[in-house]
Amino acid sequence: MQVNDHGGVPISTFVAVSAHAWVCNLRAIGVNKDEDCCLIFLIDHRKHFAPLMTKEEYFGNCLTFFIVRAKAHQVYGQDGFKFSLPSLMMNIAGSPKFDVYKTDFGLGRPRRIEMVSMEKDGFVGLADAREGGGVQVSVTFSSLHMDKFVSLFLHGLDGGKVED
Repeated sequence: MQVNDHGGVPISTFVAVSAHAWVCNLRAIGVNKDEDCCLIFLIDHRKHFAPLMTKEEYFGNCLTFFIVRAKAHQVYGQDGFKFSLPSLMMNIAGSPKFDVYKTDFGLGRPRRIEMVSMEKDGFVGLADAREGGGVQVSVTFSSLHMDKFVSLFLHGLDGGKVED
């Protein structure tokens, strides 16, 4: 995956995986380059409190959603990403920074985390990996497009053509 110059600003794992999944989704379903598409994800507001609240000091969530809307060609075109809801949406849930595998309610750490609320086509769930510092990615896409999405996501976007 080639990343545009962002003026030296580091790109987080969340941004890289989310962007890659969005591009793979649009290419897998063969979106018209001028079609409106949308990416929705949650933002943790705890770091904006004064005094600062950490994960250890705040039980529950303090989340709101953020929407990125763009034409398909802006998402996977030469210029990369630019910022009502169109019908073509993908939702990013979770984050590798939530440390879900460190959660222990007295029964020990979980062996596997799954987001049961991902019942609709176009959802991507991100979590930290249980071991090794990786990212667990869960997806729900139509069976018509899942094979192509998996191929694009795992094997790269090189050679992919923008569909007209």
